[in-house]
Amino acid sequence: MKLSKIILEQNCGCGQNPCKTYGVNEELNVARRRLEKLAHNIGFEEFAKVILSLADENILDDIVDAMNFSEKDGTSYYKPDVLKEENRYNEDGYDEGDIKLMGDMILPTDEMVVLQAEEDTYNRGLLVTSNEDKSYDVAYWADDKTKPYPIGIEIDGKEVAKDANIIKFLFHPEMK
Repeated sequence: MKLSKIILEQNCGCGQNPCKTYGVNEELNVARRRLEKLAHNIGFEEFAKVILSLADENILDDIVDAMNFSEKDGTSYYKPDVLKEENRYNEDGYDEGDIKLMGDMILPTDEMVVLQAEEDTYNRGLLVTSNEDKSYDVAYWADDKTKPYPIGIEIDGKEVAKDANIIKFLFHPEMK
């Protein structure tokens, strides 16, 4: 069983065991996104404490196995290479029939993802949704992350809008 599936079944909060929400057809990177969000919300040191406080020894065994721990002369080592994303895939580039991660993350279908710019004066960023019809909706946000904020749009060097709210990238058929 995949570690992400175990974590979701144990901790999704639905009260069902096993979890009926995430079941066998688990959405790609759901556990990673949930754990990353938790780590950012509570801080990485506290996140490590949460992992170490997991009561299920089997989950901790899976984590240790995934990190490829070894011991030599009384010193513990792990191979950081095994944690690299590209090592999760077999020689044809796929893991259990899923698509290969080639970017920083895979956008879930029909779920808005909030991206925040590295900024020291105010909060701002993009709202991105990958739609079921293969199109994308993109909006700029500032201050209130759930609400598109008007922004000027330029396409191929030409201004096309001064106060656009939602930009739709249409599906491009048959890419080769």
